[in-house]
Parts: sequence; C-alpha cells; structure tokens
Amino acid sequence: MLRKLRTRRVVPPPEPVIAPPIEPQPRQEPRTLLGLARPKSHRMSLRDWLGRFAAPELNDYDDFRDRMLHGREELIFDLGADSGSVWVELGAGTGRNLEFLGDRLKNLAHVYLVDFARPLLTVAERRCRQHANVTVVEADAAKTGLPDRVADVVLCSYSLTMMPAWRDTIEEARRLLTPGGWIGVVDFHQPAWAPPMPWPQEMLTHHVLPWWLRQRHVALSSEHLAVLLERFRVVSLDQAYGPIPYLPGVRAPFYRFIGAR
Repeated sequence: MLRKLRTRRVVPPPEPVIAPPIEPQPRQEPRTLLGLARPKSHRMSLRDWLGRFAAPELNDYDDFRDRMLHGREELIFDLGADSGSVWVELGAGTGRNLEFLGDRLKNLAHVYLVDFARPLLTVAERRCRQHANVTVVEADAAKTGLPDRVADVVLCSYSLTMMPAWRDTIEEARRLLTPGGWIGVVDFHQPAWAPPMPWPQEMLTHHVLPWWLRQRHVALSSEHLAVLLERFRVVSLDQAYGPIPYLPGVRAPFYRFIGAR
C-alpha cells in the first residue's frame, strides 16, 4: 500500500491502470539480495558496480526492481504514446519499461534506449529484438550523441539518482526534446515535507534508507526535483511513499514528474 505524501496536479492525466502486485519469488532472489547487501567499494565506479552486481542476477534483476521501484507504469501511462512520436529513455537499463507500453509501443515511430552498462544492454537487446522501431544506444546519458530535438518524449526512470552528472543529463534531455515535448521522471528523492510517522519508521525511512541506497550508487536529493521544476513547465507532479521488499516498515519517498520543454 502506497502512502500519499502530497499531490500538485496542473493538468490531470487519465486514471492510470495499475497492475496487480507481483508476488515474491524467493527461490530466484538470493543472489540479488546478496548483491544488494554487499556495500560498494569507494574505488568502484557505477559502471563497474553494475557489472559486478547486475550481471550474475539478471534473471531476477527486473523482478526485484518491479517491487521496489514504484510509479513507473503509472508515469508511462500518463505520458501517453501518440502515434508517430519518438521516445528516448535515458538510463534505460534492461529495457523493462518497454513492457509497460504494451501494444502502444508499435504506434511509436522510434524508441532509443540509452545506457552505458553493457550487461544491462545485452538484456535490452534481447528484449527488443522483435521490435524494429527500437534502437539500443550504448552511451552516457549526459552525452547520447543523438541529434538535437529528436524526441517527443524523454523518460528517466529511477536513473537520475544513480548519475553523478545528473544536471548534465537533464540538460541533455532538454536538448533532445522538440519544443513542447515532454520529459517524464520517476525516482526516489528527499521530500521537502514529510508526514508524521512513528520514530522507528521515521529513522528507517529518512536516515537508514538513504544511507543504504548510497552504498548502491543511489543518491537521494531534493535538488533533482527542484531543477526539473526550474527547467521545465509543470504538467503534473505526484509525490508518495512506497514499500521496499524485505525491509519491513521502510517506505521510500518517490515522485512522478511530467514537464514540457
């Protein structure tokens, strides 16, 4: 059950279709949990960490993230999929978000999945092999090499918090978008205001969880959303809390943002 933090909606999107919860698959996840439990080395880059953690656990990587990363399907539903439009996803990983588009994917003129982690892109390439309108791009999200104003929609799904150069990625998204194009972002963050909660839960949610995520190259910040609000015209914004698998009582703050260039 998601706990609503607060909502500010400028243009209300259609009511999202929410999929039923995915049941845990414990026999498939021990190595994923072990990978999450291992702290990063301070000398290890994000690219190296993804190769060490993600590669051995790719069979259940997406299953675990489906229960941890809230709001992705709702955001993609809200973004729509206008016929003939071009999408770019920055930090696309395994290409899992393509599946949230469903049959609407075939209506898009083209989709570019951008990431620099080769183990994840290998999965993305297999996943989109049957889709002629999808191209996997191995590149830094802040320097994609794609043409100016190529995209009608740019998507960042739980990627900005993993990017040291997240400001450059936001500017890259602006460069890629056509005038009036939309950026959609869903990610963890540190909200400016939090609802009252019992002390143990408050400690776990606002102190232990950010520390735990930092060990996995995920940096919670209030600045990401602030910069998005500054650089784009707000179409919609939702903020909420969602549970974290296997961490009872912990609720991760996240937001869904749609902005127009």
